[in-house]
Amino acid sequence: MSKNIIGDRLLKLKEEIDNAKEEKAGFQGQLKGLMDRIKKEYGCDTLEEAEKYLNELREKKKELEKKLNRGIEELEQEYGF
Repeated sequence: MSKNIIGDRLLKLKEEIDNAKEEKAGFQGQLKGLMDRIKKEYGCDTLEEAEKYLNELREKKKELEKKLNRGIEELEQEYGF
């Protein structure tokens, strides 16, 4: 290979590395923004805490749906619907 081809390949690789570094920095900024929002809105410092909180909310939702359905059934029985 000639020096020119090697030099061109190295320049292209350097450009790709620089682009990847910029993209990584952008993703890190987005992640920090999302983590700040999760902390502010839900009081969770980590993704694990956020997942645990989400699971708790899902369980509460299931319980509320069960209560709602029982209440509807009671009303239907009481009023003959």
